[in-house]
Amino acid sequence: MLDKLIAVITALIISLFSFPQPTSVPVFPTPTHFPSPTPIVKRQLVKLNAPFTSQAPNYDWKDLRLQDGCEEATILMAYYWAKDKKLNSEIALKEIFSMSEYQSAHYSEYRDTSLVDTAERLLKGHYSYENFLITNNVSLQQIISALYEKHLVILPMNGKLLHNPNYTGAGPDRHMLLLIGYDPETKEFISNDAGTWRGQNYRYPQDTVYSAIRDYITGYHIPIPDIRKNMLEVF
Repeated sequence: MLDKLIAVITALIISLFSFPQPTSVPVFPTPTHFPSPTPIVKRQLVKLNAPFTSQAPNYDWKDLRLQDGCEEATILMAYYWAKDKKLNSEIALKEIFSMSEYQSAHYSEYRDTSLVDTAERLLKGHYSYENFLITNNVSLQQIISALYEKHLVILPMNGKLLHNPNYTGAGPDRHMLLLIGYDPETKEFISNDAGTWRGQNYRYPQDTVYSAIRDYITGYHIPIPDIRKNMLEVF
């Protein structure tokens, strides 16, 4: 009897200190094929085929209508691009004079028009063209994206900050600049700059352009109280 009791107690003790053996860990085969990484899409140079004219197509920079005609010349290039029309110096001179006369007749002044008034008076009013968009407080990336959307970009500038050696003197402190493309390799904007006859396909560093953006107030040489970086897209 005692032997049986000892045997039972021994069995209980052994069971209390016995642990199950760990189950085997399944082994999965090593994959031999991995999904290809998503390729990085690299942006290419974009350049729109906009016609060019300077604001003085006949080289007469003494004519005040031409001397202050950067808004008219810039709108002219954009409009003729949108309408796929041919432009030469004779047509350009006639059109710039026509826009100056239109503004004088309707607004008693044609010089120094803000970005909004340039679009409303010349694109919408004179040319009856409404495919445009104005963005206020624009970023550098928004400008670049607009060009990749195949939109021309017009920016009001402090021309002195562009440091274009082809300008007379230090350059105009109120200027409209037409951007027609962007080169991601060199980080340059491609412009048709009406402020000089050498302005066709003229390249500016992107940071130079962005730093120089400054909308101005309609009216001849009215003081500019603050810096407003606004953009006009034409499409």
